[in-house]
Amino acid sequence: MSRYKAKQLAKEAALTADELRRRLSYDQETGIFRWLLPNSNRLKAGDIAGSISYGYLTIRINGLLYRCHRLAWLYVYGVWPSGQLDHKNLNRSDNRINNLRVATNAQNIINSPARNQSGLKGVWKLKDGRFKTMCAGKHLGSFRTAEEASAAYLAYTQNRYGKEFARTC
Repeated sequence: MSRYKAKQLAKEAALTADELRRRLSYDQETGIFRWLLPNSNRLKAGDIAGSISYGYLTIRINGLLYRCHRLAWLYVYGVWPSGQLDHKNLNRSDNRINNLRVATNAQNIINSPARNQSGLKGVWKLKDGRFKTMCAGKHLGSFRTAEEASAAYLAYTQNRYGKEFARTC
């Protein structure tokens, strides 16, 4: 087990659903947490909890920093998520429970936006004008158009990772 994973498990063991529910309220429709008890001289009961860090909302409880999407899962289901959580709509600060789902690392990556010049996931333009497509290090072929390459990428990811996670842009 990696040091990061061990640290994450220890941190999560330090906070139970009951403790979380005593300190915060959570609105499943908006994904917003509010303090039930004053948390400091600055934060009063009813104040919105959390601040943004790398696009994720985070809340400090008992000196430990937690990402709100994981807290939302704990609040609603009473247990920490068994793996990673994926934001279906790619908005890291949208912590509505219906926007969250347990995902493997590969599924989480597949549901990420395109980060290349073509604007299409898994598609790159070659020097000869054709387009190649790859997924998880597997070459899926080269194609005459970017659209053909994107279709091949989508078919592969839907088959391998599930339709709900496959994204082409």
